[in-house]
Amino acid sequence: MCGICGFTGAPDKPLLERMTARIQHRGPDSCGFYAAPGVNLGMRRLSIIDLSTGEQPIGNEDGTVWTVFNGEIYNYRELRAELSAQGHVFRTASDTEVLVHLYEQHGAAFPSRLRGMFAFALWDTAARRLLVSRDQLGIKPLYYAEHGGELLFASELKSLLARRDLPREVDPEAIDAYMTLLNIPAPRSVFKAVKKLPAGHSIVFENGGAKVSRYWTLPSVEPAPEMPESELRARFLELFDDTVEKHMLSDVPLGVFLSGGIDSSAIAASMARVSGAGIKTFSLGFEDGRDASYNELDAAALTAKHLGSEHRQLFVKPDFAGLLPKLAWHLDEPFADSSAALTYLISKEAVSHVKVALTGIGGDELFMGYPRYLGMRAMRYFSRLPASVRRAFGAVVSLWPESEASGAFSGRAKRFAAGALKEPLDCYLGWISFLDARAKAGLYARGFVPSGDALAGHRNAFAALNPAFGDYRFPLLDVNTYLSDDLLVMGDKMSMAASLELRVPFCDTRLLEFAMSLGAGRHLRGERLKSFLKSAVAGRLPPQLMKRRKQGFMLPLSRWLKEELRGQMADLLSRESVARRGYFRTEAVSALVSEHCSGRANHADRLWALMMLEQWHRTYADGGSDA
Repeated sequence: MCGICGFTGAPDKPLLERMTARIQHRGPDSCGFYAAPGVNLGMRRLSIIDLSTGEQPIGNEDGTVWTVFNGEIYNYRELRAELSAQGHVFRTASDTEVLVHLYEQHGAAFPSRLRGMFAFALWDTAARRLLVSRDQLGIKPLYYAEHGGELLFASELKSLLARRDLPREVDPEAIDAYMTLLNIPAPRSVFKAVKKLPAGHSIVFENGGAKVSRYWTLPSVEPAPEMPESELRARFLELFDDTVEKHMLSDVPLGVFLSGGIDSSAIAASMARVSGAGIKTFSLGFEDGRDASYNELDAAALTAKHLGSEHRQLFVKPDFAGLLPKLAWHLDEPFADSSAALTYLISKEAVSHVKVALTGIGGDELFMGYPRYLGMRAMRYFSRLPASVRRAFGAVVSLWPESEASGAFSGRAKRFAAGALKEPLDCYLGWISFLDARAKAGLYARGFVPSGDALAGHRNAFAALNPAFGDYRFPLLDVNTYLSDDLLVMGDKMSMAASLELRVPFCDTRLLEFAMSLGAGRHLRGERLKSFLKSAVAGRLPPQLMKRRKQGFMLPLSRWLKEELRGQMADLLSRESVARRGYFRTEAVSALVSEHCSGRANHADRLWALMMLEQWHRTYADGGSDA
């Protein structure tokens, strides 16, 4: 794991060193540079595999191909054996060196052969060609900009900003997307001049021009063959254990983030089986009894005891005065998934004991763990009722009081009712949005008028899915959007902020193909979310865990904003701050604050989004990129 950066054009050592220094947290162990006519490559290394000879940049036998690489290639041993048989000579034991030889053998199409998480840049000296690529699901980030006839790239946006003449005009469409989704989906970034390379894509830069192309898309998968359920579960467990074992490849200590949920517990159980030894587990929760509905410490401790792990707990307090600027700095862009704070804090705790941690990110998408998937199935039947009945239902639930509890039924019922008169896709997009067109009209300032559709990318992604997948199209939509633009961004940047490598076994393409082959019917049985996964791993985990309802990894924001974080909210969302940015009507923001603090409505997500946007401006615009 590391951070990479670079640019085409004449050698510029001071710029390359500034870019590399800004991502030092991604790789505190060492740094490396390669500069030659036409290219500059830089990297910061967090040493995980091949500690003695794995330094970067790495070249091929005759020094005509060079690469810098961020991530892990889990099938590199198989690829290395294949390439050695074809006559390629290796000088190190690292996975990075596989890249230069794959390029020699297969050209720019080789990323499709990689199984892992990666972002890399590769320079072909003879062709004067730069190849930049990102993994299939977007586990590792990659920003780029075309400026002055050259290409700049980096693991994090802050590195690109070391180029002082790079334009920093904020993109209003990106802000609109952020207020809709709490993140800025690729390929946009917060700045017009900078883009994010989408998952499964590559850039080839040569002859002064960049061409972006997709090298991977969701595969066509045959339905799982008819067989006894027990045999299908056995096949899954064999694949799952193999995947987890590959993700445990490391020359340094590793552990697992253990919540009270099925996904991380399944990974921990597999790690214990594969290693044949004790594992290290890490959990966090809240001491205040008022936040009990957000706490999973007891469930995590139950699993840890069952597995015999070396378990550590971290208690989170609402002391965020110094934390928000750090989050804004490391996230690079406005980002309002409050789980980012928790991921950062548990990473800071874990890095004192391990250098690598596995996590359950991706399990909910692949194996249908979100309540909204059941909601879409229920909506098929509900939509058959007369419109008058559906309107009456909506009117009734709108009167229900707000709740601050995690996963409160009243909130879900209100979201369900809001989609009752819409087409299926519009209904689903409404459920995953935090501001609809009507709310934006009331919030946005007169001079702030984004012209696009913030959900256009989602609509296009859904339209590209095979209708034969039926209800499984909704988790596949989430794989293409929410997983890559939110969860994996958060996981990478918050763990790297602590110089910890985070690995995500559920985001393995072979596991994805298996999950796709099952179809929605096997994932949702009756009212049971994640039916197949739960039945497959039930024999490995405490029986009590199977009976727990789905619980998100979230801050108790609603209460905290009324109490402990109220002063910070008042500062960030003061009338002066809101007016200075020009995005929102000051009276509308004040109304959101008033309604939330009085308990008349729960605006926690919207207020957090507004706060993080203002904090981003103070960190990057007001404070400069060296904050």
